[in-house]
Amino acid sequence: MKTIKFLIATFIILIAGISSLAQDSTNSRHSAFQMTFVHPLSTNGLQNKEFVNDVSLNLMAGYSGGVSGVEFSGLAGHLQYDMDGIQLAGFSNSALGTGNGIQFSGFSNYIGQSFNGVQLTGFSNVVSRETTGFQFAGFSNVSAGLMKGFQMAGLNNYSQGNLAGQVTGFSNINIGDLKGLQIAGFANVSTGKVNGIQISGFFNYTKKLNGLQLGVFNYVDSLEQGAVIGVFNYIKDGYRTFEISTSESLYGVATYKSGTEQFYTMLSAGISPKDNMLL
Repeated sequence: MKTIKFLIATFIILIAGISSLAQDSTNSRHSAFQMTFVHPLSTNGLQNKEFVNDVSLNLMAGYSGGVSGVEFSGLAGHLQYDMDGIQLAGFSNSALGTGNGIQFSGFSNYIGQSFNGVQLTGFSNVVSRETTGFQFAGFSNVSAGLMKGFQMAGLNNYSQGNLAGQVTGFSNINIGDLKGLQIAGFANVSTGKVNGIQISGFFNYTKKLNGLQLGVFNYVDSLEQGAVIGVFNYIKDGYRTFEISTSESLYGVATYKSGTEQFYTMLSAGISPKDNMLL
């Protein structure tokens, strides 16, 4: 074990010397390779956060300026600026600038500005601005700007405008328009216009719909074209009527119809003369 520790220490010192020579000769903030045990114990020293590295290896946790290539972290990797390439970490990846490429981690991925690529994690992905690509998470995905791609999560997806779709086990929330589909175990919400499909186990909402809603409860402000299918459907500018009728088998029947004149659902309740049963 002592021999292994000695070899690692020697290797770090050797790489540090090579890196310092390269920095002195080129006077740049670029490094072909850096290795960190845990910040600030890096081959780039205390200035590692100022360097963009082609290959970055963090045995535990590292703090670099950026990556233009690939970064491997046993626990976590943090970038002060941009990520271009691949970030792989046992726990978390983060970059305060833009991201282009792939982030893969056991727990979380974070991009401080826009992102173009794929995020895959066991818990949550967060992009603070526009996202182009895909987000896959065991718990939740967040795109705080326009999502030009697809989100899939175990619990929740959030976007501000979506051009592909969202699939989750519990709820999808989209602030703005959605083109594509929303599929959720419990609820879908899109505050703008949906050009596509909303399917949920319980509740769907959108302001305007050009497509299909399928769920137990569906709410649409304006149905431009398509169908709303569920136990209870409410279309604000749609067809709604309440009727009372009788038949040979029932004293009286109250029926509520909602939807469109071409396609609507009915909820009915009546009283049977047999044992005064309510049906």
